[in-house]
Amino acid sequence: MTGGQDVAPGLPARLPAPYDAFAAMADAHPDAIAIDGPAGSSTHRELRGLADHVSRTLRERGVRPGALVGVALERSQALIASVLAVTKLGAAYVPIDPRQPARRARQVLDQAGCAVVVMNASSRHLADGQDYLDADSLLASPGNTEPAPNAGPALPDAPACVFFTSGSTGVPKGVAVTQRNLSSFVAAMDFLDIGPGSRVSLLTNPAFDVSSFEIWVTLSAGATLVIPPSWPGVDVDALAGFIAAFRVTTMFLTPSVMRAVVGRKPDAFAGLRHLVFGGEAADPVSVTALLRERNRPDYLINGYGPTEATTFAIMHTVPDNWHEIASAVPIGQPTKNCRAYVLDDDLRPVSPGSIGQIYLAGEGVTRGYLGAPGLTADRFVPCPFSDAGGSTMYRTGDLALLAADGTLTFTGRIDNQVKIRGNRVELAEVDIAMAALPGVETAAAAVWEPAQGDRRIVAAVVPATPKTSPRQTDPSQTGPSQTGPRQIDADELRAGLRDRLPEYMIPSQIGIRSQLPLSPNGKIDREAVARLVATQLSAQAQVPEMTPNHDERTARGDDEYVTLIAAAWEEVLRRPVQPDQNFFDVGGDSLLLLEVHARLEEAFGREIPLTDLLAHPTVGGIAAALAGQAGQPGSLAD
Repeated sequence: MTGGQDVAPGLPARLPAPYDAFAAMADAHPDAIAIDGPAGSSTHRELRGLADHVSRTLRERGVRPGALVGVALERSQALIASVLAVTKLGAAYVPIDPRQPARRARQVLDQAGCAVVVMNASSRHLADGQDYLDADSLLASPGNTEPAPNAGPALPDAPACVFFTSGSTGVPKGVAVTQRNLSSFVAAMDFLDIGPGSRVSLLTNPAFDVSSFEIWVTLSAGATLVIPPSWPGVDVDALAGFIAAFRVTTMFLTPSVMRAVVGRKPDAFAGLRHLVFGGEAADPVSVTALLRERNRPDYLINGYGPTEATTFAIMHTVPDNWHEIASAVPIGQPTKNCRAYVLDDDLRPVSPGSIGQIYLAGEGVTRGYLGAPGLTADRFVPCPFSDAGGSTMYRTGDLALLAADGTLTFTGRIDNQVKIRGNRVELAEVDIAMAALPGVETAAAAVWEPAQGDRRIVAAVVPATPKTSPRQTDPSQTGPSQTGPRQIDADELRAGLRDRLPEYMIPSQIGIRSQLPLSPNGKIDREAVARLVATQLSAQAQVPEMTPNHDERTARGDDEYVTLIAAAWEEVLRRPVQPDQNFFDVGGDSLLLLEVHARLEEAFGREIPLTDLLAHPTVGGIAAALAGQAGQPGSLAD
């Protein structure tokens, strides 16, 4: 409930632990398909056998109840078997994105103190010096066919998994999700009627908390988890083909990806029963367009919830006429395992029609941050609306409008935390990473939204002024003076951040400034940072680029191709580009590449596989390939 009322969550008093719920379904439906996808399928009996094989090996490595085990695997059968194995032992898994920088992965492993890390050959570099288990090699070898023994009943308040999110101190922070949190969350999703015969996609990065929805709600209900191939970007045609070929019924997407798909292929979701979206503010334009599409999912569901409340705490099934009622898509009302309060600065309930901060309580709210009691005490505060002693509520930092019927609509943040493509980003972490780069004195990140729904991180950087050596201060000495700031290149700074931050946290554009803009109270004015970068990009766009000579045009492809392709790049990136610059080095990402892809197919009047743009990530490279295959169907890739 919202406002100030305290309503019982409405869940059974006793809930099975997540692994026990899967095991019960495996007993009841041993030959039903548990995992499906292009890589093959497994029955519940087979998946349970694989999990037992991993579980037995982990136990031999000393993993016991309460231990933390890293899992650094891409979406795969091995990932699911490993997650099941860890929870069967009463331990907690720590999912790690194997594509993130090794430096960041090691920060997570150091904080978690993982007893062992389950990985494969491609992710081995993330845990240098760490005890590890090669899941691919293990599962390829014949295992003991006897069921592995259970560790005993899972303790409700023991961690089941730990998800790491961006931290304002410059270091990721771990949210410990307990067995009770996870069990109550699974039970609260019963309104979706997912069960045997349902087919739920595992599209999410395993290190993103929504993977707990995809994995545990599916396997606990005896449904099928459908694992797609690892696409090198948002390939809309491949996504639509995947949904159709594997008869997917339930899927989660972030609003950013949903917007890109709806804009390109609005009937891509034909056949879905549920399309759940969340992780950032919903895009009203794409939701409206999808509601008007004849071949659309049966239900569009907006899901809201921080990791600290076990994925989804508030949900809303969007009615067909929602745009006649409001201009923004509501986040809805609390799920069965959560209570939501909308409070003012004095922790008093706001009246309907007013805006306040969202506080969450109930079985879905976690116990806090791993090894950070001070931060936990700051964000998990005593709940004045509960009769239970010691009850806490989580201070989300999110603002919402409270409607008369209790429905909530997200309106913004009270701090510098933002959501980019569904990922939580503390701008302070980006600041700290940039300031650590050579030649940088200080830096500030901000969010720039050049078009509705198109949110990008940008930054302003102040170069460091080199310290003057004694020789340089002596007027009798000759040589170049170094009294001014160093010259630094924005694109080189972006390249340097790739060793420190995941791709979605790297600023798409960086402006070099003599000083950072400040607000009247002396704090960094992040809105002004975004305006400065936008103004700088606009000014650069007015400066004509140098025209390549005849030999350069011949090497890069026909001049007409260069012109058309460069125009598409610059329109999407909102900055001038040179023919030899790499798309991903000058602010591009997978979603922006999709926009370039659409423009190029329209400009050239032919289908261009998305993988071809990845194979030729420069204007000159694409132009040369297109010019060389003019009029010829097929791929551009070598």
